[in-house]
Amino acid sequence: MGDEPAGESDLISTQILEILIRVVQKAAFIDSQPVDLGDGSLLSAGEIHLIDMAGQYPHDTISGLASRLGVTKSAVSQMVQKLVVKGYIDRCREEGNRKNICLHLTPSGKKAFAWHTSLHSCVDDQICSYLSSLSYNDRQILLELLIRMSTTIDHSLKIRDDHIRNFLSTYSVESS
Repeated sequence: MGDEPAGESDLISTQILEILIRVVQKAAFIDSQPVDLGDGSLLSAGEIHLIDMAGQYPHDTISGLASRLGVTKSAVSQMVQKLVVKGYIDRCREEGNRKNICLHLTPSGKKAFAWHTSLHSCVDDQICSYLSSLSYNDRQILLELLIRMSTTIDHSLKIRDDHIRNFLSTYSVESS
């Protein structure tokens, strides 16, 4: 652009990318920390997210929740078993269809669901407050950036596999 010092574009682009990577890594770290909601039972991020989905979609089956979470039915079934033992979820058969199993939150599950909802509300409010202070044009630019990054991430496994193949075909280790 005409108003930026020479070389600034690449420097700022690199800084933006580095900060976005740190944000994702920090979020992943926070998400990996188990949570104790006061009853001495630690809940993993996956368990919290399953409780959240079961709270949001109380009539979904295990298959439906697996689809929403982007994991296998087997993974959800294993997590459900742990949450039943911990006292956060009850299983029940769907009326009229004995094959489908629905999940219901116990009082502890409802507490975990309420905590997770309030946590997101608190964090989301802080982020939205900042975003609303930006100009409409800046928000559009940021949205476009995030959409493009999301698309790149969606294709990252193919990009990685292609890169490995290309790299290995050209890389050679010189022996001493």
